[in-house]
Amino acid sequence: MINVVKGSYKKKREYPDVTESFFEYLRKQNQKQSTGSIIIIAQKRWGKTLVGMAIVAILMTFPERQLWFVDCPQLVDILNKQFPNRVFNTSDLSQIPNGAIIFFDETLVSLSGKRALTKYSRKFGEALAYTSHKQIFVIGCGQSDGMIKDFRDKA
Repeated sequence: MINVVKGSYKKKREYPDVTESFFEYLRKQNQKQSTGSIIIIAQKRWGKTLVGMAIVAILMTFPERQLWFVDCPQLVDILNKQFPNRVFNTSDLSQIPNGAIIFFDETLVSLSGKRALTKYSRKFGEALAYTSHKQIFVIGCGQSDGMIKDFRDKA
């Protein structure tokens, strides 16, 4: 169980810890036709990118799957050490092949609620539309739940 103290009245709530069952579900998605969208929302410095990379590590167990970043070349060289010749950067989503993972990280490109209608967030919406057509996993990390509404409206 996860204990959460919510609000100023310090009411304690308990939620079941579903972490292991979530990762077990991901382990079963190691086929090319697997698809999905995962949005990770949390405050600054709470480990969103770390959780996203843990998800990527599980999904990349399928040897033909590629990882694509959008406008984030700084991670390609680092992750190519772990996944040789399987990590790429692009600004053109149409070149991403079927069965890939697209990783968006708000903090890596400084996306914020004020820039929610920018070219970058439109690309995120476009990627969400690709998920079922190209058997793609889209993983997005952000700090604002307002982003979910913006992206849902675009997808």
